[in-house]
Amino acid sequence: MASSVKNSEKEVVSLRAVFAGLALIAVGFGVVWTGVYYADDKRIWCKVLAETAKAVGATLVAAGAISFVWDVFVKRSFASEILHLASISRSLQNAGIETVVENYITDVDWDGVWASTSQLDIWISYGSTWRKTLAAKLSELDDTILKVRLLLPDPDHPQVIGELARRYNKDESAMKADIREAAKDFTTIFPKAFAKKRLEIYYVPRAPLYTAYLADRKGVIAMYNHRQTRGSVPIFTVAKRGSFYRFARADIEALVKEGKLVPAPRQA
Repeated sequence: MASSVKNSEKEVVSLRAVFAGLALIAVGFGVVWTGVYYADDKRIWCKVLAETAKAVGATLVAAGAISFVWDVFVKRSFASEILHLASISRSLQNAGIETVVENYITDVDWDGVWASTSQLDIWISYGSTWRKTLAAKLSELDDTILKVRLLLPDPDHPQVIGELARRYNKDESAMKADIREAAKDFTTIFPKAFAKKRLEIYYVPRAPLYTAYLADRKGVIAMYNHRQTRGSVPIFTVAKRGSFYRFARADIEALVKEGKLVPAPRQA
């Protein structure tokens, strides 16, 4: 009932605005006609009146036309567009999405993601390019980080290895070697964390559907494509307050419970 009353009030206001615009146009034409009527009169005051009336009348006609066009054609579509943009903005805010890029090496602000973090959780297939390119940056965290949890697919799980081997177009023995190499590399990236048992490595009986890198306040989530060739994918930097981060956090906690904690192998 209240909604229908409000809608009726809006319609009344809109009609008033339309009639006001038409009235301005009518008055403007009347004033212009007055100017034209006195235009041929030789008296000075008539000439002044004529020029003034034509100028004022033209202004009133223009103002009325603009008001009419705005209220009838433009205002609703403009308001609809603003509401649409506001809805998109709210959706992005609720999701916590800060940036969307395609190159996870050069386009992601990793320093900003890791800033002042006490814990880092990583869920990857093996992440060869990522860890080798960013090894120096990751090593800078070794003095201050309190815990690193590395989650990898279980190299001893036949179904998982079979699925990943097909995904990456590799044989299964190479796939297992890549995963074990990733585990070993992280002991050299975080030697202090490894020595103080602050590096935890889990083998999980799952093939990743996405990769996640979660710090205390931010995270990075990257999609996988379904092609056997490498290609760009959407990479989201997300804030802790948003649904994307909460989704990945809940996933990782579940994977930790499902996975097995393995002794971190030393680099030869």
